[in-house]
Amino acid sequence: CKRVWPVSQRDMVLTTAAATRDDGAFLRFATSTAHADAPLDADRVRLEVRGSGYLIEPRGAASCRVTHVSCVAPGDAPAFLVNRLAWQRTAMVLKVRALVLADS
Repeated sequence: CKRVWPVSQRDMVLTTAAATRDDGAFLRFATSTAHADAPLDADRVRLEVRGSGYLIEPRGAASCRVTHVSCVAPGDAPAFLVNRLAWQRTAMVLKVRALVLADS
C-alpha cells in the first residue's frame, strides 16, 4: 500500500477466491491470511482485511454493474482519514471501466 501522510506504511497478505455464476456474474473475494514467506515488517503496519470483494454482473450486451464491499481494520489510522480516502475504491472501478471501454 502507498503511504498517506501522517499514517505509517502498511502492507497486507491476502488469500483470494474467484468464481463465475451461471448467469455470467463474476465474483472475487479476499481476506487476510498469514504466510511464512511474508513475515511482519517492523517498519510497516499489517492491515487486516476482514473481507473484501467485487461482484460484476452483466446488464445486457454492453454494460455491467460493479459492486465492491470491504471491511478493513486500518491499524492505527484514524477513522476520519480512512473514510476520507474511501473514494479511491470508486476511482479504481472507474479506471477499470475506462480500460474495458478502450478495449472494446
